[in-house]
Amino acid sequence: MVRGAPQETRSGGNRGRFVSLLVGGAVLLADCATPVAVPNRPPALSPGSARSAATATTSSTTPPTGSSGAPAIRWPPLVVAAMERVHPVAGLRPEAPTSLPGPTASLPSTANSAWVENVSGGYLVSLFACPAPLPVDSPNVGTGACGAMSSIYGSFGARKLASPEAAAALVSPARTPGSPCVATTVTVATGIPATLYVTPGDPLACELRWTEGTWSFLLEGGLSAQRTATPTPLDGAAPWGPIARSIVRQGVARSLLRARGTLVADVAPDGIHTSLRWAMGDTVYQAGAEHGAALALALADSMAPHPG
Repeated sequence: MVRGAPQETRSGGNRGRFVSLLVGGAVLLADCATPVAVPNRPPALSPGSARSAATATTSSTTPPTGSSGAPAIRWPPLVVAAMERVHPVAGLRPEAPTSLPGPTASLPSTANSAWVENVSGGYLVSLFACPAPLPVDSPNVGTGACGAMSSIYGSFGARKLASPEAAAALVSPARTPGSPCVATTVTVATGIPATLYVTPGDPLACELRWTEGTWSFLLEGGLSAQRTATPTPLDGAAPWGPIARSIVRQGVARSLLRARGTLVADVAPDGIHTSLRWAMGDTVYQAGAEHGAALALALADSMAPHPG
């Protein structure tokens, strides 16, 4: 089926972890080892503006949207509150997740707080599962008790580019690794070949990549060169076989099959940091999660046009 985590460079916790996904136009998934500066926080909420996330749950109190006769979308209140902070961009059709899955084995609760960045040509919303819900753009989002790795839920956003060609280029996968990495052919699932890049004698793989339709998939980071071998105390790496199979099994949503996109999963000790990005015309959309590919795929699957 076709179905990154930098540390901040200043005090402010983890609310800037996803900023590089849509800023600058060079990359969408931040390298876990690359510091990222956090843009200035948006102005304080004015009285009666974006609703507080303190009551945000996956249930919905928002009016149905969509054309007459179309299935009604009942947006999670947290998504509504966050999208109220997004500035309009001419020609950009905003999208947002219609559901916020959770809790999961690695995530104690679903998203209940958010941090919004209005970036050049678009927006980026970082989601958090804080110990207690916080208002959107609260200065406490991503810091203190809400700044722990376990509180980082995921992100979504969009950016309008100059042309469809520019959007397609932005979602193209990174260049394949060079020497000393050596390419070998493996199979991630029946009928789906992949290329595993390894360095002879190194227990860690350089990366694993494969394609399905118009989508590219890339696994990197702490990835074992073995398909199923148990990690050793020395390398502590995750075997690539189960991770790749789970991504193939869940797959990219059918609604995204017409798009050109890339999924990047960075295998780390604190989770599989996963980002999906896809181009629709001159716009690049993205959804990501810090605690596994399944959550990132679910967020991308639920993305739909938002009335803004």
